[in-house]
Amino acid sequence: MNTEDTRNLLGTIFDGRYIIESMISQSTASSKVGLESTTTLYLAHDTTYKCPVVIKHFVPQSTDQNLALERFIREARALLVIKHPAIVEIRDVVLQNEGSAFIVMERLEGLTLRQHLAKNGALSFHAFVAVCSQILEALELAHRKGIIHRDLKPDNIIVMQAPAIEQVKLIDFGIAQLPGNRGHLKLTNTGDMLGTPLYMSPEQCLGEAIDERSDIYSLGCIMYEMLTGQAPFNGDSILAVMTKKVTEQPAAIGPSEKINQQQIVQFERIINKAMAKAPQDRYQSAHELHADLLRSSTLGCNKAKKSRISIVFNKFFGSSED
Repeated sequence: MNTEDTRNLLGTIFDGRYIIESMISQSTASSKVGLESTTTLYLAHDTTYKCPVVIKHFVPQSTDQNLALERFIREARALLVIKHPAIVEIRDVVLQNEGSAFIVMERLEGLTLRQHLAKNGALSFHAFVAVCSQILEALELAHRKGIIHRDLKPDNIIVMQAPAIEQVKLIDFGIAQLPGNRGHLKLTNTGDMLGTPLYMSPEQCLGEAIDERSDIYSLGCIMYEMLTGQAPFNGDSILAVMTKKVTEQPAAIGPSEKINQQQIVQFERIINKAMAKAPQDRYQSAHELHADLLRSSTLGCNKAKKSRISIVFNKFFGSSED
């Protein structure tokens, strides 16, 4: 494909099988020395398997941008080794001679979790458990493969179009930390910090070495937002947010019409542990967090059912304490 002008790609056939139908979005990154790279998302049709796909096209504007290209390819490598229903499926990866690259992915129909929360408000008890369970299953697999996402946030979780919102997809492993590449937080060519401060762990904010427990912290922030509609820490600047993460505790979570007080108590305990400032005080694995979530949700559900039964019993037969 011609990489000089991405607008001319519409209607062309890539790799002999993918017909480019339309452009979804395009972004350009600039470094301090003026180098640029362009990443474009296209809707396309796979003529071999006769299904819609998304093509992510990365074009560095300089041969010196090896780091940016490596980061783009890292996403493909991460997704190639992990296959899970809650992780976007990668179909093909092509690295061209001139230094551009293509990733072909399944086409997802739905909203980001952020968009869903903005449209529908905080999640219900059952939706919260279902969404968290799928994300945790995906993280369990990724972590077993030695892959840390490093940028978990509501924008990187797609709520699929379905009768209910329980089906989700985790996307964007572009800054994932792969096996053999463990180390400290680094800066991109543009000088931007890898990760999103609202959801980054304290150790990631401080530029310290991270492991799977950093993803657990980020998921704790997302879980908090799924119940409250807002991130646990906010501020007027990145520095203000990062400072709060290191020095303050998030505000308490209150009950709502969707989740009662007994259920909130269970979930808040889990979220607070997931968001513990010191990694050793958090859940030590996604599996451990997942197991606790399922135990607590069963307890909360049983308590809620028992409470409703007690109300009906007392209404018709009177309280046994009377």
